Amino acid sequence: MMDGDPTGSTKPDEEAPVVVSPQKVPRWGPQTSVLLEDWHFRVTRAQFGHQLSADKTHIWHLLLGVPVVIFTTIVGTGAFAAINQDTDNFWKVAAGTVSIVAAVLASMQTFFGFGERSDRHRIAATRYASTRRSIELALTSHDAASVPFIKGEMDRNGAGAPQIDRGKWEEAGGLAQEALDAWNREEKRIARQEAAHAKHAGPGSVKSPR
Repeated sequence: MMDGDPTGSTKPDEEAPVVVSPQKVPRWGPQTSVLLEDWHFRVTRAQFGHQLSADKTHIWHLLLGVPVVIFTTIVGTGAFAAINQDTDNFWKVAAGTVSIVAAVLASMQTFFGFGERSDRHRIAATRYASTRRSIELALTSHDAASVPFIKGEMDRNGAGAPQIDRGKWEEAGGLAQEALDAWNREEKRIARQEAAHAKHAGPGSVKSPR
């Protein structure tokens, strides 16, 4: 301390300690519940939307891929080469047509990339399913502290996910609502069972974790 300094302040060359305030933890309340329920529907809808899109693009991948394999195999066989030596122009035209169709289908398969898009949709659906389980756990346990982490997961999932077409998005909305209705009914059934168990067990009983 400096001489003659009644306040007891530190010397100019000494730095005051930095006090870091603790991070404010969200509290559970009606707003938190409404927010998580909204996220629950949106995440579930995205999960089903990506699952439907993955199935659709996989079908297109097969519709283009299987004929390409068949036509390229036919064109590459020695028997097809012998047909080209035939004097009948019909077989020569057929051989050229098959070759052109195979090349066109192969180009379309490469251009649209249905196989890669299907894989990306399935990965996105898996990630949204994981986030959905985190939301359900937070809703069940009234865990408000997990809200920032769930938001981070949703942001990361949305940034790396492919786009869902309008038709599949509308279809996913109905499937998501059905899934959430079933989940809510199951939660109410479990709550009734726990309430009945607590009533019969008495006031000194300990609630069993889910």
